[in-house]
Amino acid sequence: EDGIRDHLSGLVGSEMCIRDSYFTGANKATYCLFSQWSKEIEINLLDSESVKDISLLGWDGEIQWKTEGERLHIKLPKMGLDEIPCQYAWTLKIHLN
Repeated sequence: EDGIRDHLSGLVGSEMCIRDSYFTGANKATYCLFSQWSKEIEINLLDSESVKDISLLGWDGEIQWKTEGERLHIKLPKMGLDEIPCQYAWTLKIHLN
């Protein structure tokens, strides 16, 4: 988590059910890249951060999410192989206020 804190001013940390997840950020957005699909992702927020919206790059549907205190809960959609935007890795764009 400390390494992520050093590189991002937005969302930090991760206690996910997903291995091989990476974070980067730019222009009031944080990107969560992951290579193992999961039903739900949980991310620790900084005190000062609030989430505006979340999108899955390459997919037009809505992503269900909620915050509870300093935790962000993201529910990934169920998709068939013909719907999933990529076979190897995916990116969530977390829009910040």
